[in-house]
Amino acid sequence: MKKILTISLGLLLTGVTIAQSNDQIQNKKGVDIMPVKGEWALGAGFNVLGFVGNMFTNTNNNSYANSLMRNNFGGQSIFGKYMISDNNAVRVSVFNAGQNTTTKYKAYDDKTTDPDSLVFDVQKYRTSSTRIGVGYEFRKGSTRLRGIYGADAFVGWGTGQNYDYTYGNAMTFDNQAPYSINPNGYGSIGVQNTPNAERIVSVNNSNAFNLGLRGFIGVEYFIAPKICIGTEFGWNVTYTNSGDRTVITEKYDIFANDGKGGIELKEVMSENGRSFRSGLDNTTTQLYFTFYF
Repeated sequence: MKKILTISLGLLLTGVTIAQSNDQIQNKKGVDIMPVKGEWALGAGFNVLGFVGNMFTNTNNNSYANSLMRNNFGGQSIFGKYMISDNNAVRVSVFNAGQNTTTKYKAYDDKTTDPDSLVFDVQKYRTSSTRIGVGYEFRKGSTRLRGIYGADAFVGWGTGQNYDYTYGNAMTFDNQAPYSINPNGYGSIGVQNTPNAERIVSVNNSNAFNLGLRGFIGVEYFIAPKICIGTEFGWNVTYTNSGDRTVITEKYDIFANDGKGGIELKEVMSENGRSFRSGLDNTTTQLYFTFYF
């Protein structure tokens, strides 16, 4: 009887151990295929539908779309994982982008009647955005094909879209409506080389702050030891708090400076406010490769 109980207890403990562990798979050379506790992972993704679709539409600048990136939280993110157990992982994603562009536009020189004499109006554009996400991943399955699910939380901030303008033709008492470009305050340039008695000097959208949560579900298939191809879909909700938007314009005032005349600057502020947004992501069916080591 004692021998039977010992064997039964051993089998029970073995069964519990197997149930709680990752079902490891080996290739023909005996090399473990599945990731295990303590391993790290880095990912690289590409937009399959975007690339394949462009192949049949004669798109000249076709590429693998979001190469080395991952579509997550509404932007492309570098991502990684750390396996805290054979079936669970902590996920981290980082997104950062910025742009600083200077564009020159030709305008007629008001100081001369020569139509070939030109000056330059300059538009400077700048923006930046950063987003960091942290999540927890559960994994299920006993074959090369594994299901994944879990949740991510993220925080983000950005400077908005800001514009500064300098003009080749200055506003003076004798030239109160100089020829220049005619920006509309949102980056678009209206009819060029037109007289403008009032024109934009700068547009500043203050910093925006984001908080979000995302639930996800997906699949991964291990094509080689510690290398898998996968995809996932998510539903996210995002809260955004944006500061005031300020537009500064200039015009010539003949009564400024005690009647001597000069340029008057006018500042107009508007509130961007707060917003909530929710929806599905990865509608373009992006795939990714993950490398464990």
